[in-house]
Amino acid sequence: MQFLCGGGISAGGFHDVVYHKHRKLNEHDWADDVVKKGKLVAAIKALNPVSKEGHWWVLCDNESFLRTAMSRAAYKQQKIKLWTMPARSPDLNPVEKFWAWVRKALRARDMADLRARRVVPGKFAYTLRVKRLLKSRRAQQVASNIALGFKRVCKQVVAKKGAASKA
Repeated sequence: MQFLCGGGISAGGFHDVVYHKHRKLNEHDWADDVVKKGKLVAAIKALNPVSKEGHWWVLCDNESFLRTAMSRAAYKQQKIKLWTMPARSPDLNPVEKFWAWVRKALRARDMADLRARRVVPGKFAYTLRVKRLLKSRRAQQVASNIALGFKRVCKQVVAKKGAASKA
């Protein structure tokens, strides 16, 4: 079975970056198999960026493999710059909002199967279900809406001096 380890959103929607056999990527997997081989750039280009040939800014979470020397060298080669967010800031991580929507949508499908007494899908069938959901028009719209709302969230964080979720 493959596990989705990375994907990105923009105003252009969602695009997967890497499917990986292990739950956790390391710096070699990321730098060599994803960045240097052009998978990250392909995902960026698929989302219709303003700049077609780079330099691109990529917002990343705080995974350590994203910021190693090996990864930074691979980014430089591909004309990618990292934009990092503060630790423990889910309100500043638009991708987490998208994954929350994905989990909710998959739970809804699982519950529909349960109510209809359908057989539980196997690993292969479930992987296809996830991939179909991620490529759906609805997923693309949700990703786009979240990405477009990111600017508003950032303004709220600045105005509230720390968190968009504060009352």
